[in-house]
Amino acid sequence: MTRSNRSPAWAVLFMLRDSTREKPVTLAEIRDMTDMSARSIKAAVEQLRLRGKPVGSSRGKHPGYYLVATAEDAEAAAGPLVRQALAMLRTAKAMLPETRYRELMGQARLDS
Repeated sequence: MTRSNRSPAWAVLFMLRDSTREKPVTLAEIRDMTDMSARSIKAAVEQLRLRGKPVGSSRGKHPGYYLVATAEDAEAAAGPLVRQALAMLRTAKAMLPETRYRELMGQARLDS
């Protein structure tokens, strides 16, 4: 793939077109094909996710990014994100006064 005027998110989505959870595209492969930095790739993946594109990622046996195709893929991709969010909330709770934490939790919304 050659460099173009397309957005970084488009380039990443293009790279993932044939990916699966069992055959994801690694960060290194995307970096080699696009000349994007790891940080730019991660930002592009986040943009795609926020735009409703089902991009999963895995760190285990088959590390990399893939397009979510099934409910099982979605669960596998969301699990680490949920665990990370819960860990971050536990850390915030430990750092903040109880009243401030409750105030923040009262403001927490998942829809935008």
